[in-house]
Amino acid sequence: MNNFSFNGEFSWEIIEHIPKVYEAHLNKALNKSVGCCKTKPFYFFTNKHEEILEDRKSGGGSNSLYDYIYDISSNKFPPYKEYYSLLAQKIGISFDKPLVVINNKSVEEWGRSTNINRIEIEDLSAIVDFHKDFYIFYIRGEVGSSFPDNTSNIKFEDKEFMSNFKNVYTDKFLEKQWGLDFNTTQLICHSLSEKHFSVAGGNAVLASLFGGKNFIFGNSEEVKNRLVWHTDSYLSKISNTKIIGVEKTTELTKTLNEYK
Repeated sequence: MNNFSFNGEFSWEIIEHIPKVYEAHLNKALNKSVGCCKTKPFYFFTNKHEEILEDRKSGGGSNSLYDYIYDISSNKFPPYKEYYSLLAQKIGISFDKPLVVINNKSVEEWGRSTNINRIEIEDLSAIVDFHKDFYIFYIRGEVGSSFPDNTSNIKFEDKEFMSNFKNVYTDKFLEKQWGLDFNTTQLICHSLSEKHFSVAGGNAVLASLFGGKNFIFGNSEEVKNRLVWHTDSYLSKISNTKIIGVEKTTELTKTLNEYK
């Protein structure tokens, strides 16, 4: 029987660690899994996952994760879309229009609090304006209240802005409406959508689990040098997801029209 423990960055947990735990579970060889607090929704397939670790550490896996090509053909990813869309159905969550998910963040990265790796207000406005006939789930978790991390939040008035639109539902609203925690809420949101907008990092990896199209934002030099966030990278192999890198926000409208 196998024991697993992980304390590192979210991207590595999704790409490299959880598939090992899931494979052990399928083979009836899982004894125990240990991880950070608030991670149980990502290990829905077992009751042997314990949330013991309080804070995430940096790193946690192979740097191949950042490459354009990375062989993940043997990685066994849990069926998140199937499970969470069925859960939504069971608890009566349904909508009469197609759904778009925007999974954003606003945290310090690479030791700085400027040139932030996030979807800015002007881009959020363009996305909303382009999807007037959709319902939009807007997700932006915060370190501490939503999940543990080894960084700090950066103040952002995005939710105040997004709350001005009648077709936009913020994560806090949905959590209260559905009576669910942050991670279960965001997993359900992604499971019901075929169109995802995300930020380079764990957000983008998470969105790639659910098929459809995943528009990955990131215009810093660090993001540009990590080819995994570029169009048609290996992330497309996880769930046959169309990966679309958005490097220049000035080209966002053109990109939206190209990949309707």
